[in-house]
Amino acid sequence: MKKGFVIALALVMLFTAGCSAKQEQAPQTTVPETIAPGTEAPETTVPETEPSLPKLETGTVQGDNIPAILGLLNREDPVEVTANPDDTHATVKTDFGVGTMETQLLRFAGEEPAESWTGYARWNTGFYESYEMGGKAPTTLNTNTKVEVLEELEDCYLVTVEGETGFVAKDQVSKWPIKSGSGSSDGGSSSGRDGGDISLAFYGKVQLLSAVTKTGSAQVRVDGAKVVLKYFNLGDTVQIVAEEGFAPALPGYLTILVEDTYAYIPEAWVQKDAAPAFESWEGFAGYSCYLYDNYLLRGKAVKQLGGNTALTVLWTAGDVSVIRVGDTIGYAPTDTLRTTRLPAQKPQEGGGSSGSSSGGGEWTPPAL
Repeated sequence: MKKGFVIALALVMLFTAGCSAKQEQAPQTTVPETIAPGTEAPETTVPETEPSLPKLETGTVQGDNIPAILGLLNREDPVEVTANPDDTHATVKTDFGVGTMETQLLRFAGEEPAESWTGYARWNTGFYESYEMGGKAPTTLNTNTKVEVLEELEDCYLVTVEGETGFVAKDQVSKWPIKSGSGSSDGGSSSGRDGGDISLAFYGKVQLLSAVTKTGSAQVRVDGAKVVLKYFNLGDTVQIVAEEGFAPALPGYLTILVEDTYAYIPEAWVQKDAAPAFESWEGFAGYSCYLYDNYLLRGKAVKQLGGNTALTVLWTAGDVSVIRVGDTIGYAPTDTLRTTRLPAQKPQEGGGSSGSSSGGGEWTPPAL
């Protein structure tokens, strides 16, 4: 009997050990949480990582119609024109995004490409890197320097000079060599292959006005063509990107963030809040001081200021300054502004005076 009891006890122990082993090998199941009737089970989604933003600084724009550009296009780059917001600009789709361009920079499908021709530089011809020809020209061409004209815009030519490409004012190019001692051998007609004011007006204006109404595919006429996101005015604030790695750098421009778009604004026309403030100063107009309505000094001057006209310099951006004359604010070449009055000129022998704008004649009070 004792032997039978031992056997039974051994069987019980073996059975218990087997059950424990099965429980250890069996996968554990998780009891789902109880969900209240009428409610949906929460979605198990991975939280999205928000894009990081760069460190930003604030700046203030110091001029009117200062462009924030998306990028620069090159000659023969394709664009898609979708609208014409005004007579001189087109809305375009580009790889940079949607912006505006000057219509004169575009050649539409079906328009004949320009034919090159050889011209000759007049005296003191400025040779610019940009079609905007802003400020003082970095290079001056000698009289009768040969220029190969590649494209014609409204007020300038795209030319090559000894293999270098740039822009010159249309009225500074002659079709024939300049004769010594005379202004020009072409009778004053310096623009356009056909010569004469009538043919120039036809080529430079009628053709461009007809292009204004067009949409569709187009090609860029010149290198460095600006695609503008928007324009800022005097006193507007901008958010300046103060970290690298968020957008490519563009020499001469500050990278800014406009809502969720990176753009570029001319560095010389922004006062950073963290930088020392520009101190305005009282001065006078010097010789050949002209007042313009745009920071590029493009087109016809609004007026010429008489020598010693009192003015206030509000901002200086290299070759161009913002000035206030009475109640008028405009732009003038920096090198025509003075901190002191022009010296009075002594009358020449015989009682006369030169009366020229280059310094002759006694100074008289300015008349605005």
